[in-house]
Amino acid sequence: MSDLTYGRDRLGDLAAANRLEWLVTNGIGGYASGTASGVLTRRYHGLLVASLKPPVGRTLLLAKLAEGLELDGAWVELDANSWAGGSVSPSGYMHLESFRLDETVPVWTWAIGATRLEKRVWMEQGENTTFVEYRLAAAGAPVRLRLRALVNHRDAHETSRDGSWTASVEPGAGGVCIEAWDGATPLWLFAPGAEVRPMHDWYRRFHLAAEAERGLDCVEDHLCAAEILATLAPGETLMVTASTRKSAGRDAGTPLARAFALQRRRAHEKSLLDAWRGARPRAARVAPEWVRRLVLAADQFMVE
Repeated sequence: MSDLTYGRDRLGDLAAANRLEWLVTNGIGGYASGTASGVLTRRYHGLLVASLKPPVGRTLLLAKLAEGLELDGAWVELDANSWAGGSVSPSGYMHLESFRLDETVPVWTWAIGATRLEKRVWMEQGENTTFVEYRLAAAGAPVRLRLRALVNHRDAHETSRDGSWTASVEPGAGGVCIEAWDGATPLWLFAPGAEVRPMHDWYRRFHLAAEAERGLDCVEDHLCAAEILATLAPGETLMVTASTRKSAGRDAGTPLARAFALQRRRAHEKSLLDAWRGARPRAARVAPEWVRRLVLAADQFMVE
């Protein structure tokens, strides 16, 4: 298993952490991408950029989940945002102990004292579905996790400002359904075992530094449409599923189903490596590790 890891020396430097970008895809034109710091620097960043007319129609539906942990009665923000006024708030990247690439799955680890929280992001192959898994790797006692879902509904090449639409946010079994306007493709958010509260609060004037460097519109707003609250004991996990498919909630409804979601990603990675070894057995035996990583990375640019 390839393991590309960055530590506090890179992650504590915001400019360096912003340049470490990750990408996961679903094979039909949809993707999730972002920075190691958590700061949105491009209009193309988001946890679910769905391909509504595969392989095109790429539409940003979920920009990010803004994380916070309650420790000793106080909230510690793990998220990071750059704002048009020039400030960075909160500065959760300062709590990052590591960022690594586990095959095609990006993994973050935040460390506050003896408490460590891990996060993984991957997609379902062939579907507009993103999984975000949080695992309390270490803690002296159960902790409270808070996630705020920042959503949108725009073309991946555009930016949006608040007031352009008023969303419908309806609670459902294990989550919420968010419809930007009547007839828009719904975003389903599921978090089995957590409390999911509908919201409707615009977060205004995110600064997209990479777009500013390109001389393009670099200010954007996102709608906070839900707050997810869960208590995790050490070793426990919470998985959030973001999808255009209502039945994705059923698939993520049990611990076994959630485990199978990651197993399917691992099986896809194995099939890619097996195909490479079968096509070039001699070369595969002597290839350096970076070639193996390229085999997995190349699949991100293939679309059915």
